[in-house]
Amino acid sequence: YQPKPGTKFQWQLSGCNNPDTSVKADVYDFDLFETPVSKIKELQNKGKKVICYFSGGTIESWRDDAEDFLNKGVVLEEMEDWEDENWVNIRSSKLKPLIQKRLDLAVTKGCDGVEIDNVDGYTFKENDFTYNEQLKFNKWLADEAHKRKLSIGLKNDMGQIKDLLPHYDWALNEECYEYGECELYKPFIQANKAVFGVSYLK
Repeated sequence: YQPKPGTKFQWQLSGCNNPDTSVKADVYDFDLFETPVSKIKELQNKGKKVICYFSGGTIESWRDDAEDFLNKGVVLEEMEDWEDENWVNIRSSKLKPLIQKRLDLAVTKGCDGVEIDNVDGYTFKENDFTYNEQLKFNKWLADEAHKRKLSIGLKNDMGQIKDLLPHYDWALNEECYEYGECELYKPFIQANKAVFGVSYLK
């Protein structure tokens, strides 16, 4: 699934055990773990697409599989400004089966695609990932999603748009108007791939 520019988008990442399906949209983006299969099916029966959110670059301590990440030794520094959430080691081969399990859950629940968060860890000072290490990981994420017939969007990570455009089906940005970065997404629009923009109320 590759949404085109102009597609109406609804994004809800909290309260997804009973998500608001009354908002008129073509694509709904909900939390992978919390959203009931019944809600996903309900929307799809109305001709809608459902994207499922999870973090691929961090682990949140409250997730059902958090202990698996700890046991595999892939948990790194705590994220700045985010309690109970740590970066994970994208260089480790032990991380891949954990991410694959999450992608498999998306398939099991019937998601049409995935929004994978925190895929720009190389830009944060608490990590020492290189550009190429991040690029390799992000290409791998896209390949794994597509193997499972899942659409995948590039979340933020504007510095790698040129290299990742062929691998991702759409993009999602937070606060590009606030930081004057919306122009960076022109390549997606020119490729007829949707860019969904999120702005937060202050």
